[in-house]
Amino acid sequence: NIWVTNEPRGRHKNMPCRGMGAPMSVRSAILLAAMVSSAECFMPSGPALLARPSPSTLSARSSLSSLGHFTQAQKSVAPRHAVSMSAAGMLQQAVRGTKVPVLARAAAAIVAKPPVLVLLAALFTTAGGLPGLLAISLLAEAIGFYRSGWFFTIGYGFAHALMGIAVLAHFSSVATIPKVALLHTCLVIAWGVRLTGFLAWREFVGWPDWKKKMIAQSGTTPVARKVGTWAFVALFNTLLFSPVLFHLMNPTLSPAVANFGVGLAWVGLTLESSADTTKSAFKAKRPDSFCTVGLYALCRHPNYLGEMLFWTGSFVAGVTSFKGYVQWAVASLGLAAILAIMIRGTMGLDKRQMVKYQSYDGYKEYVSKTPVLLPFTDPVDFETLRTEAVAPEVVEKKNGVSVEKKSDTYTVNPLDIKSPYTVNKSPWDA
Repeated sequence: NIWVTNEPRGRHKNMPCRGMGAPMSVRSAILLAAMVSSAECFMPSGPALLARPSPSTLSARSSLSSLGHFTQAQKSVAPRHAVSMSAAGMLQQAVRGTKVPVLARAAAAIVAKPPVLVLLAALFTTAGGLPGLLAISLLAEAIGFYRSGWFFTIGYGFAHALMGIAVLAHFSSVATIPKVALLHTCLVIAWGVRLTGFLAWREFVGWPDWKKKMIAQSGTTPVARKVGTWAFVALFNTLLFSPVLFHLMNPTLSPAVANFGVGLAWVGLTLESSADTTKSAFKAKRPDSFCTVGLYALCRHPNYLGEMLFWTGSFVAGVTSFKGYVQWAVASLGLAAILAIMIRGTMGLDKRQMVKYQSYDGYKEYVSKTPVLLPFTDPVDFETLRTEAVAPEVVEKKNGVSVEKKSDTYTVNPLDIKSPYTVNKSPWDA
């Protein structure tokens, strides 16, 4: 049905396609027409279509003729330069999005599939898709080599947003994603985008001095340590994000449980966002005071609570889609790791706040009445927290660091170690 001349450019000027000198778009269109025509021959209705022009073929002839591709002069050229009008009609149908044979649609899909989708398909069809998540997380977390603190801040949120976009692009290209799985994925993307934007705003706008300290800290971090941190946080992100991947890969056995998990994650995201906004506004006006307004009147660390609720909800949303011991182990490790990090983080933050605010009016009353994480629970005793947090009496200074003499040995007091995290911390960490 199709021939293309190999004669030089400039000859046969009346031909629809001037040999190899024709524009790429024309040659591509002719190639696709040939594919469609070839597929037509394998369909049961192929002989009938070839025997007699269909209405769509006649319509295609009229359309192409109106575009000047088949003028009276062009119709007189040799048959070896002509394109089958049946194929042209099929091509016109394909362009307009109307029904075409299955083989033709498959061939067109293969030709038109973007390379990025081919790459994602290779990543997410290997070893249960986990290497794909790890590769994307490594790519996103690589910004930590520019500033080492970004491994735990901007890179953390950016990695989850990028993984969410990647799995959404891949699975939506191969099948229709169920509504609850789509909501689950979109929530994680929203969480990552919000966290990345907030942390970037905090560093570059809300507290510009933090940028200088981060640059100084990054310059003193050895490369080997950066590489180890990069690999660790990328693996952690993979474990934490895995329930979303499994939710998209496998059928959901209990939509009710999945919907509950999505709702819990939404509550966590709302709580965390509101807490960050409240504290940012408060610290902008009173940078040297402790925040007690809004959600901070219910518990001392509502942003940490929101983070824990969000990832617990993500785990619950995908839990009925887990298959096999490996998926259960991977997802459970991710949830256990984030809960342990958040609990340990609140303990460390409580101690730093105690050292800074213990002499402030109202701080003892605030700590004595306000729970650490869960609202309406019993708070930690102020004196117990103070005993754990405040450094013992300094007996001697050794190399500029406070030490305490016990049993003829010296124990370094960690509260007196000068570091960017313990001394030059952001107002939002206090």
